[in-house]
Order: sequence, then structure tokens, then C-alpha cells
Amino acid sequence: MVSIQEIIEKEKILNKAEKITHELISQSSNSIYKINADGTDYILRIDGEQKDYLGLDRALEVTAMRQAADIGLSPKIFSSGDERYIVMEYISGGYINNEQVVENDYIMKVVDAMKKAHRITGIDRECSPF
Repeated sequence: MVSIQEIIEKEKILNKAEKITHELISQSSNSIYKINADGTDYILRIDGEQKDYLGLDRALEVTAMRQAADIGLSPKIFSSGDERYIVMEYISGGYINNEQVVENDYIMKVVDAMKKAHRITGIDRECSPF
């Protein structure tokens, strides 16, 4: 697996920064870092080994994420290094709580987002753990 330091040194959006900090915010199937480079936050996802045994196509995933970002459904992708990692926009936010999940406004926002996502074309992907 590629190291976070190797990625910082390689990526132009990060390696020109005078001050960089990073924190590991999740580590399940992938390692997810929040990186701050000269006051701007980014997310770095370093892919784990699951892509191999699940047969995931990271190039196709990045294509789908870029299309979703173009219509406001996903963070902007700045870089996807050799299909081993993705540097993307950090979007601050929260979770929908139990009271909100039944409110019509939230339900309609989710439905609208799903409609937009299902209108994305050119992505033919199957993912199965079996």
C-alpha cells in the first residue's frame, strides 16, 4: 500500500503547501485521512486490498465520482493516483438524525439526489462479494 507521505510528495495540490497536517479519520476497508494544506482541507482515501477480491474497477469508480461531482452529488476529485488513492474535496457536514429522516423536506432531498444519480450514464458496474 502507498504511504500518505509518498502521496503528499507526489501530488501538486499538496506538495507545494508550506504547512500540512493530517489525521486518520477512518480505517475499515480503506484508510481515510483529512489533510489540511495551508488552511485548505482535503480528503485522501487510500484504497485497501478489498478492491482485488471484490473485483472493483477504481478507474470506473473515479469516472462515476467525477460525473456525480459535476451535478453536485459528490466531492470534486483532484487526483486519483494509479487507482491506489483519491484526493478529493472536503465537504463539511453532518448526519440526518432520527427526527429528520421522516420529515418530508429531507425525504424529498434524498429522492431528488437518487433521481440525479440514476440519470448518470455510461457507468456499468457490478460489485459482488461472491
